[in-house]
Amino acid sequence: MKSLPVDDRLTIANMTTEWGALMANFPIDSTLQGWMRATATTSALFDEKDAVRRFTHHQIDDLLETQLVANKGATYAKPPYQPFDFIPLRIRAQFRQALLGTGAKPLISGCGPCIGLGTGLLEPGEVGISASNRNFKGRMGSLDTKAYLASPEVVAASTSSGKISGQGWYKKPVRVEKVVLGEGNGIPEENRAISVGDALDRLIADADKIIDSSETSTFGSLHPSLQQPRMKSTSN
Repeated sequence: MKSLPVDDRLTIANMTTEWGALMANFPIDSTLQGWMRATATTSALFDEKDAVRRFTHHQIDDLLETQLVANKGATYAKPPYQPFDFIPLRIRAQFRQALLGTGAKPLISGCGPCIGLGTGLLEPGEVGISASNRNFKGRMGSLDTKAYLASPEVVAASTSSGKISGQGWYKKPVRVEKVVLGEGNGIPEENRAISVGDALDRLIADADKIIDSSETSTFGSLHPSLQQPRMKSTSN
């Protein structure tokens, strides 16, 4: 790690989104400290007297003495969930067929056209719109293309209209004011989808009911002393 100069570290950290990482951190080691000290010295020697300095030796001393550390007791502000878990599989299949019917191309999970891989790349003269974060020439296909960036909602609206369109292009569904996270098998009163642990507990409870129903219909009701305890799943 120490062999990597700071300029290389900056490039690597900035480009981690290219392979799916949310962020990248490098340690505060002797290489970084030396670079910051040199920067602070250069600034003190050559910057104008009243210029705002990015680094000073005093600031570096404070940083090294009180380094930032992760909060081990941090918790989620909201419980994590998969946003489509509450949509029944049958409805998801209908969504998929509707999209394929409009000409959508199914791709594998992972990097694809937004970094110039796989099918669906922009051909010479084509115009595309993407919700990704980079659109330099040739990134999404041919160099002779135009690739625009927008929010997912604008991309969806543009797909429907065939041209770049804002959210107001399409009509709001009747009686729908906002996305309700608890629809389907969630908890509407709390405006949230169920967690993975809750879903597992619910599946086990449903399985127990099926087993009880089958045993009752086959053998009749058993005396409580003859009933076998079943495993119970708990989620933290």
